[in-house]
Amino acid sequence: MNKLRQRILEKIAQDQATQTETIPAVIPPPPAVPSILFSHLAEGYNGGTVAMLVGLTQQLNNALHYASNGKANFQKIIDGNLDLSAAGPDEKNVGALSKKWYSTFLNNRNPFEGKVPGKTIAVWANAMVNGPEYGGLSQVNPTGTLATKLQGNLKTIILDYINQIKQQNPANS
Repeated sequence: MNKLRQRILEKIAQDQATQTETIPAVIPPPPAVPSILFSHLAEGYNGGTVAMLVGLTQQLNNALHYASNGKANFQKIIDGNLDLSAAGPDEKNVGALSKKWYSTFLNNRNPFEGKVPGKTIAVWANAMVNGPEYGGLSQVNPTGTLATKLQGNLKTIILDYINQIKQQNPANS
């Protein structure tokens, strides 16, 4: 009888250990996007566009943070050490999209040589929403951590920002 009782207790202990391993750790809030990333944007864009660029960059930073369980953010992109090789689908798509955003709209943090023409903005915007990274965002679980933490669908958030940026910078300008 004691052996049976001991086996039952061992089984319960194993089950409890397994259950605690499957509960995800609480992810702390994402770090702020470094302000140095935005210091040069007024050279290339009007004030309204700068506000949209900052807003979407912050959303992408948050999405990257939560998609990677707190391991990645825009600072890793700035530092050139964002490794997506072992990332899951959400992290890969958000990370690749964020890298594309950084290299185009944020000009890799390099100075602008004047205002970015509306045609160029349209090309970049279309590349963002027509690329495989954006298309892959449909795989994001609507009730998962990413959607919950961002308080909405990331695809919709990105598209709203992109459309506002395009409206403020018509392609014929």
